[in-house]
Amino acid sequence: EGERAPDRQRERERDGEKCWLVRNPLAFRSSSAMSGVFIDAGVLGKRLEQIYRSWTDKAEGFKAGEGGAAADALAIATGKSTEDLRYMKSIALDIWLFAYELPETLLVLRKDRKVHVVTGKTKAKLIGATVADVKEKHGVEVIVHVRAKGTTGEDHFEEVLDAVAKSAGPDKVANLGWLPKDKHEGAFFEAWNQSVDKRAAGGKIAKCDASMGFAAILAVKSSDEQTNSKKAAFLSAQAMVKYVIPQLETIIDEEKNVKHSTLSSLVEDRILEPSKLEVRLKRDKVNACYAPIVQSGGKYDLKITAQSNDDVIKYDTIVVSLGARYASYCSNLGRTIIVDPTKEQEKQYAAVLKAQEAAMAALAPGNKMSEPFKAAVKSLQDSGQSALVSKFANKYVGFGMGLEFKESSSNLSEKNERLVEEGMVFCVSISLAGIENGDKSTGQPSAYAMQVTDTVLVRAKGAGAGGSSHEVLTDAPKQWKDVTYVLNEEEEEEE
Repeated sequence: EGERAPDRQRERERDGEKCWLVRNPLAFRSSSAMSGVFIDAGVLGKRLEQIYRSWTDKAEGFKAGEGGAAADALAIATGKSTEDLRYMKSIALDIWLFAYELPETLLVLRKDRKVHVVTGKTKAKLIGATVADVKEKHGVEVIVHVRAKGTTGEDHFEEVLDAVAKSAGPDKVANLGWLPKDKHEGAFFEAWNQSVDKRAAGGKIAKCDASMGFAAILAVKSSDEQTNSKKAAFLSAQAMVKYVIPQLETIIDEEKNVKHSTLSSLVEDRILEPSKLEVRLKRDKVNACYAPIVQSGGKYDLKITAQSNDDVIKYDTIVVSLGARYASYCSNLGRTIIVDPTKEQEKQYAAVLKAQEAAMAALAPGNKMSEPFKAAVKSLQDSGQSALVSKFANKYVGFGMGLEFKESSSNLSEKNERLVEEGMVFCVSISLAGIENGDKSTGQPSAYAMQVTDTVLVRAKGAGAGGSSHEVLTDAPKQWKDVTYVLNEEEEEEE
């Protein structure tokens, strides 16, 4: 089309954590962004109640290790605002509760159904407007502490920690649940951690990892959340069907020299501008989960942190993965396009599709999260492709998705004993790398990859298509005839 790819830096490392450099539309910037913004008191109240129920009913996720002391309070802290789209549980919880990411904000939930919020004036005003309704209709008292401009909030931190200690009971070390993997920047976040660490060093407070407890809450999606996931998956599917596949067909048919990174940027541009795909979704609610990944020519990295390199696309085995976000809910989609495939590749690909179907079939409420992995392995073996079992690029065949791109506690791995529940959303992916090419006479690389990825919603038993317990949300063709192209027509006719 003669388009020029947007010149975007892809990602960078920060404190050992990937930060995806794409537009983050839901980060709260300043009072200038206040117009039309409000926080839904009904949603906030219901979700605070949900945290309190889970805190009681699924208490193991909020304890200091197996059989340890239960948390007396739960802390969710964020740092400075950034243009980077980062996946952290604290940010996910902000969006889940308030519909926005709230930078430099502290939430501390006490067991006695009192919630302390320390934040700046603008955000305090928005949250303050919900206080009466949340208390009256949901029985949760929200106490807002307004941090003065130019201060770190340390005086409020001390007040909140005093309240936590008092609510825990006399002569008791208060147990504070927190999110140790979340690493934010800025003086506010650092001052909060210093306040907590100072009390911990003095034996007045103890910290416990509440990540698993919060993960369990976020894993099961409400009907509204499922709708957001479906819209994200629909946008991903349209990007693949209406842009990626036609572009690759043109590149192959016209023998164009297009870089992997160039196609990646053009695909991302379509995701960020849904109207270009004839998709009627609000532009300010969509985003890319990551920069789309395009790979070919024998160089394949099937990790979720992979990047498209600047090599020209080769007409062999092309692996493409992309993910769209809607209202911050993530989706993921991956397809393998094979040019002039070998007979062995056809057999292997058929086995990959069956393995993915087997993994999806095992995503039934009440099943362990290890069962999809085991089902995929057994399927490959039953298809006569046992050699492919050793080619898994990851130690899982998928993972939970939602406000976080990858909910690591919900990995579909061999040893995950957590149970699948109705309403969970998963990325289900058979990703194989380093498959040796046994036919050296072809144009295929000496080693290639295959990846088939979809976003899947867990339904009630028997509620899915054909009586299954799942619904595939990314409706993009993946049958052999849909993903293969034959350029060498003469050889095919001779065969």
